[in-house]
Amino acid sequence: MEKFKKEYDILDKYFNFSNINKFFQYDGLNLNSKTYFVQNKQNKFILKYVPGEKIHSRLNKMCMILSFCKKQNVAVQEPIKSISKEFILDNHYFLTKYYSGTYFDGTDLELTNFAKSLALLHKVLSKIKINYNFEPFRQSYKMLKKTDLVKIKNIIKKKENQKTIFDKMFLDNFSLLESSFSDIVISEKYVKSRKQLIHFDLHPGNVIFNNHHVNAIIDFGSMQKGYLIDDVAFSSFRFASYGTKNPKKIMSKMEYFFNTYIKFGPLPELFSEFPKIAKLQILKRLSFILRNHYYANTSFWISDMKKQLEFLSLLEKIIKKQNN
Repeated sequence: MEKFKKEYDILDKYFNFSNINKFFQYDGLNLNSKTYFVQNKQNKFILKYVPGEKIHSRLNKMCMILSFCKKQNVAVQEPIKSISKEFILDNHYFLTKYYSGTYFDGTDLELTNFAKSLALLHKVLSKIKINYNFEPFRQSYKMLKKTDLVKIKNIIKKKENQKTIFDKMFLDNFSLLESSFSDIVISEKYVKSRKQLIHFDLHPGNVIFNNHHVNAIIDFGSMQKGYLIDDVAFSSFRFASYGTKNPKKIMSKMEYFFNTYIKFGPLPELFSEFPKIAKLQILKRLSFILRNHYYANTSFWISDMKKQLEFLSLLEKIIKKQNN
């Protein structure tokens, strides 16, 4: 197909894939990259394109880390080397195996298997000797201040009758944002907790299950060095809140997740702070979205704004219930 000629040429050049019988691009999976499904007579694959200058080194190290994890029996997407024994193709592409299955169904069985898989992943990532010090969009994730929120509010006010749905969403949630960004209190024990390589973006859309067991943890594009507990708190909230907005049920599932995780990997006794830590991760994502949209005039992940605001509101209710 002419539309995907470059991708076809790359697959033919690096893998001798001349017998492709199915190829299409996934829509809306990653706003800053492109993901393609590839099928030939033998197997199914995922081809990933990541833009950016000097991206080759980061992608190559990421693939090396994933390959190491796979050899340690961690359920991650496995990158495939080309006929020239390289992971990265044409500086921006890499190929992985395709993993069939389903997304999280909300059951304790799948929650148990994911907590176990995450603990194993963290254990193996802690042993990585590869110097992977990349922090994608580090400046964009920098926490917004109250003055930033006021500045954005003034930017929107100047638009008069040209306000977008996102402008209205920001104004409708201004009080929530203002109080949330002004009330970030994390204990000293958290600040002194362990740092290592973490996934940084674990949610139900990035874990594939097969027969209720984790078949593959995918999308390591945001992997970076960070607090281990950030990964656990954030993912426990995202999975626990799947299909429910009941604070009591969410906290119960988060606690279940925490207790399952610590059976397979060490973690500081900071479960009581999980909602605050998860809130911190949501605020980082909202900072990224708002900073890029209103300061840099880009639309990176702007479609996620509503969802992140809903998560923030839900976490505030959980924290309030904790304090009562």
